[in-house]
Amino acid sequence: MNRIELGRKLRSAREICGISQQEAAAAIAAPRTAITQIEAGKRSVSTLELSKLARRYRVPVARFFEDDGLPEDGNLVLALPRVVTLLAHHFGVSYQAAVYRLKSLRHISSSQAEQLLANERHGKNYLQALNLLDDLEKPEVKTHWDHELRSEIAHLAIEAFRQEEISRGRVLEISKSLGIDGERLLVLAEAARD
Repeated sequence: MNRIELGRKLRSAREICGISQQEAAAAIAAPRTAITQIEAGKRSVSTLELSKLARRYRVPVARFFEDDGLPEDGNLVLALPRVVTLLAHHFGVSYQAAVYRLKSLRHISSSQAEQLLANERHGKNYLQALNLLDDLEKPEVKTHWDHELRSEIAHLAIEAFRQEEISRGRVLEISKSLGIDGERLLVLAEAARD
């Protein structure tokens, strides 16, 4: 991902939270102009800064590296099952409840709601692939903290690798102990060095 795309995603997350550039800058102990430059893609952002901004914006760091998932033809119905699934997971509600809420807020039409309800299995498959389905089906299971902890440790490993404090092998060991794909973590870590 290039700086411009990352900057765009950071700006969007900041604006959604209603946080000013000054408040964002305070989160990373930098001047406001640093946020302006980061959001414009004119300044790189360290893994530590990215982690602090994500925490301030209340989103996982991984969100900034996800594909937007929007098809180029503009047909949002193709991308919505994934988005609805993530919303349902985030708010701890069922897929159906998320669909009806989006419809009641007029973010989707009645026909889109029907299509989404018909494609619920795609959303469940997405959650299963991310090992997040138990969070919805068993609210008493508190795996949220496990996800947060794994995310934080992965980000610390990326930052340590970027600063040449740990080796590639150590990154792979850490990823194995976290139960995440080591090669993907290494790609992120190597990209952070650039």
